[in-house]
Order: sequence, then structure tokens, then C-alpha cells
Amino acid sequence: MAYFTPADLQLHKHDEKAHKFLQVAPQDGPASPYLRPGASNVLSRSPILVLSTLDSAQNPCITVWEGRAGFIKGIGQSNVVIRAIVNREHDLVAKELLGSRAIGEVMLDGRPTKMVSMLGIDLEAHIRVKLYGRLVSGALAEVGNGTNEVLLVITVERSFITRPGSFSPKHVLPNFFLPRLISQSLPLIPEIVNVLAKAEVLFISSSNHNLYLDIDQRSGPPGFVHLSANDENGCTLAYPEYSGIRLYQTLDNRGKIPTAALLFPDFSTGNAVFITGRKEVLAREDAIRVLPRSNIAVRITVQSVRYIEHGLTIYAMRSPRASNAYGTSSVEQVLYDKSQKKQIFARLVDKQLLTPTVARFGFHIVDAKETSQWEPGQYVTLGFERLLGPQLRSDARVSENTYARKFTISSGAGEFLGYCRFEITIRKVGIATEYLFSQDGETGVEIPIRGFGGEFIFQQKALETIGFVAGGVGITPLLAQTGRLHLPRTRVYWTVRAEDLGLVVDSFEKAPELCGCTRLFVTGEIGDEGAQYLTKLGAMEASVEMRRMACDDLQLNFDSPNAAIKMWYVCTGAALRKTLLEWLNDRNVIFETFNF
Repeated sequence: MAYFTPADLQLHKHDEKAHKFLQVAPQDGPASPYLRPGASNVLSRSPILVLSTLDSAQNPCITVWEGRAGFIKGIGQSNVVIRAIVNREHDLVAKELLGSRAIGEVMLDGRPTKMVSMLGIDLEAHIRVKLYGRLVSGALAEVGNGTNEVLLVITVERSFITRPGSFSPKHVLPNFFLPRLISQSLPLIPEIVNVLAKAEVLFISSSNHNLYLDIDQRSGPPGFVHLSANDENGCTLAYPEYSGIRLYQTLDNRGKIPTAALLFPDFSTGNAVFITGRKEVLAREDAIRVLPRSNIAVRITVQSVRYIEHGLTIYAMRSPRASNAYGTSSVEQVLYDKSQKKQIFARLVDKQLLTPTVARFGFHIVDAKETSQWEPGQYVTLGFERLLGPQLRSDARVSENTYARKFTISSGAGEFLGYCRFEITIRKVGIATEYLFSQDGETGVEIPIRGFGGEFIFQQKALETIGFVAGGVGITPLLAQTGRLHLPRTRVYWTVRAEDLGLVVDSFEKAPELCGCTRLFVTGEIGDEGAQYLTKLGAMEASVEMRRMACDDLQLNFDSPNAAIKMWYVCTGAALRKTLLEWLNDRNVIFETFNF
């Protein structure tokens, strides 16, 4: 039986330093001091493994290995076996781990000392496992065309599972693997600048000599990596830091090795950019000076670069199920809206309580001409740090994401004169929403607008029928777009709790045609107020069923009325969304997370 002490499960000291530096509440560490069974399962399904180690100068280097599911296997609670195709000429990690050993020569390390950090990613299931360990043994075999098959055994000392932020799910295809060095000069050539401009993911590794080696992933919409300088005087890039689980090992800003290794994969071409540079973490005012309206930023001063054509053995196309939920984070997107020259505010002008926990808030945009024009189906991102920051520094619920909150706009573009007014319909679920619910609609409190983003937009061709499944306040994207849809050809399935019937009545009163195309599923106990709402719904001739929604309700059989529906939209909580994706596994589905 594996044995470990409580100290093995403590938060990593780099995280503790970062928590103090960023002024967020402490938390327990999520890592296990062994290879968790769930982690082993994720590895066996992962087509991608990002690895890093230290070079002879004790600086991190990074690479990515790909293969069919199963090229990485967990053995017991402590070991991982990797069998992959590499090109040792262009792969610095393979060079450092195996040195100049001849083909067929087996390397054994009686006392494992070479640190290896790994990130296994299941692109289609949108899940990853993070590992740290040391090399036990390795060997090379000749494949041909300058490539080798590498076999490594690594003992695992830490592991945990998480989901890779806003990185959109990918469908993996094989690529012709014949890597070729295109450029390693500074300033960056246009081809490299183009890769950075369209990148939605980067991998980064940093270290603290022989004490620890970290590897992690950061993601956002294309353009989230900002190239601030690229000339004979130097090259500098920056990106916003949004660590949803508040682990900051990569952000150790005072470590003995400020050098970081970065990898930018271009999944559309199979090319890859490798960068080594000096890392600097910026917070609050310092971050804002580099990336306007960002709370935390990481700046990299580039020291070396390599651009490898066909450096990946796979292509990865965006999954047809991916939506804005994984592909575009509005919080990150608006950080780079350079059209906003000054801070714009939204003034609260109206508040209507629809249920005890759901309310509609109306806002007027101060100086609306100075901001970008929003569209139905988008989010507004509001910044609450000025209002909530001083009294919440020690609140355990606070993270760097707390103050920048995105809310779906529930009003249509034609409901008000111009775009200077918008509404949001939200549930009270956290710090920011609690603050809004505590405000009187006539107080006129002003909240900074960080921008508008997202694109959960319904597409309906002439004579086309589409389907939409909503859970609770997940109906809001549809409320904003009823004016542009042909509702008689829209099939809406809406599940709500009994205490939210006030939201249903209000929605049907604002959009009467919505009532005729919606099947409503109500769960929970009906009280006196709920009974009154049911009476109103009966008068509207609404379709109401007092039970949970089932697969048969969607009428998916080939001879059913919904068989011809080619496109389904889903906006529900995580648990229901998972079930719906199983029910709709042979249909085109666009879904949006609605976990706030």
C-alpha cells in the first residue's frame, strides 16, 4: 500500500508565494503524491503529451509528443510508460533525457534524478492530467527519415486532473511528420507572428533548479497573446493570467530560474513555435499598463525562438460540438478590445425581482459611443474590483476571476433606442450577483464595462427548424434573439424549478410567441405562489409537464417530428448538458456553459 504524509498533500510553496503576492485566500493543494487511477485513465485516452525537463544550463525546455490513444500508459500507482515517435534533431527534451545514446541502447537510472513534468490532454473530451516525476529508464529505436521511436519509464511523484480552461475541444487527425527548422532568428518572422496571433493555447514550463519543474497550459481566444515589441531592440509578449483553480506554480516570480519555455502549437497546420524567455508576473496596476483592463498578466522577454514546420504529428480541427463555451472566453477577449480608449461604465437604472433568486437588471451605458456595439447572443463583462475589492481580499471565495464577471445580455437589439441600454437576467449565485441583488434599481450605481464578447448566436435558414434546450436562466440567450428567429420553426425544451416559474411567466409575457413553441418541464414542490403562476400559464395555453425531461421528449426517432432537426443548441448546467450530449450524440450540437 502506498504511504504518504499530510505534508505530501499540502499546497505547493510556489502557489503559497503567489497567493500572498496576488492577495487571494489560501487553499488546499489538489495534487496526489502518486499516479491517481483517474489520471491513468485520462492518459490512456490522450493523443497529446506535453513534456518538459531541464537542459544542461538548468533552464527548462519543452516539447509535445502525439500518438494514438494508448501511447501513454500508467503502470500501478507510481509509473508511466511512454512510447512515441520523435525527431531527436529538433526535440530538445528527447536530447536531454536520452543524451547521445545509440539506437537500441537502454538507459537505466538507479536513482532517478532527471525531472520530467507532463501534461496529458484528451482534446475531444476536454480534460487533462498534470504529472511531475523523474526519469527511470529510456531507449531509442530507428524508424526512418530521421525519426526515432522513444520508450520512457517515469516514476510519478505528483498528479491531478483538471479541465483546460477555455481551450476548445478538438477532433484529432494524423499529420505527415517530417519536421524542418524554418527560423531561429530574432526579431520574429511574419510566419511566427501569425502563429502567435491566431493561437488559442500555449504551453509553458518553468523551474526552481532541482527542486521542482512545472508545466501548464494557458488558453483564450485568438489574439489573447499580445506581441508588444518585435524589433532589433528586443521581442516581448504578454498574456492574461486566469487560473480558474487558483494554482500558480508557473507564476513563481521570485524563483531561482526566471527563464520559461513556451510552446505554441498551430493545430491547423501541424507547425509549432518554441520560445525561451525571461518571465515576469505583473499584478493590478502593473498588469493594466501592459494589458489594459487585466488584473494579472505574464510578460515574456524572448531570448530564443525556433519555428518548426510539421513539428506536430497531428492536426486538430475544432470539434463540431465546440461552442463559445470553450473556444472564446469573453472575459479574456475584451482585454484586447483596443477600440476602448477609456473606461466605460454601465449605470444600473432598473431592477425587477422575478423570483427569490432570479432578477432582471437594466443598465444604461455611459458614453456608449466610446465602446464597441453589442449584439444579441453576446455577453457583457462587468468589473467589480473597485466596488468589492477592498472588503473581500480575505474572502475564501475570491479569485482573480471574481471581479470580472460575464453575463448574457437578455434584451434584444430593438427593445431600446440604440445600443446604449441593455438588460441581464441572472440568478443570485456568488459574490458579484449578491452585490447586484443588494442594490436598489434607482441608486444609479456605476460598474466598469470591460467589454462585450461571445457569439452564442442562433442560425436559422429559411424553412429550417432548430432545437434549443435550456435549463433555468439558460433561456436568456434565446430571449435576446426571439426577434430574429422564426419561432414556429423553433423547438424549445425548457426545464425549470418550481420556484422559478415567475421567470417563465415573465418570459412568455415579453415574447408571447415563445409560449407556443416551448415544452416546459417543472421539477420541485409547487407552493401557493407557484400555483398562481401555473394558473397564468394555463391561461396562456402553455405546455407544462410536472416532471423531469426525458430523452423521448426530444422526439429524436427517425419517424418523429424532430428527426429533420439538423442543429441543436444547448444552454444548461453541466450535469444536464452531459446527459443531453449523450442523447444528441449523432446530431450537430452547439452548447454554451452556464455554470455561473
